[in-house]
Amino acid sequence: MKLITKEGKLFNKIHLFDLLFLMLLIVVILGAISKFSGKNIINLSTNSENIMVEFTVETYPFHEDYFASIKVGDKLAEDKKYINGTVTDIQIIDNMLALPDSSGQMVTGPDPLKKKALVTTRVEMSYNDPVYKMGKEEMVVGNIFFFTTEKVKLSSVIVDFKRVE
Repeated sequence: MKLITKEGKLFNKIHLFDLLFLMLLIVVILGAISKFSGKNIINLSTNSENIMVEFTVETYPFHEDYFASIKVGDKLAEDKKYINGTVTDIQIIDNMLALPDSSGQMVTGPDPLKKKALVTTRVEMSYNDPVYKMGKEEMVVGNIFFFTTEKVKLSSVIVDFKRVE
């Protein structure tokens, strides 16, 4: 018995193109379920626990006026839903630039147009050893994080992360 016959049948029972079509149809259906359900089809994390975490993000440089929309006590959001977390501290810091002076020496100094912000937040997130997740985002120091509240969405980097008991 041949694996594929001259007619293109697999094990002399089903056409190879029919089998490929069925596999493609299953993938499309699973993708649609995943897209519209908003959840993972298969949940591999069965024993996750909710813990309190405090993390700090450093925003990319923006005009200082933009940071006025962030207030202590603002709630975090993701996908038009609030997350159990609030802003606890905001510090505006200089965006340091390194530029050559008139003699060609590199000089560092503050950017006169843009500032950065260090925003500290306390939030409840799921922990499944060793992964910390807030909503859909995995939280790791150095990761890019879109800091989102009701009034603002800032591109930032996670610079500090600690568990709060």
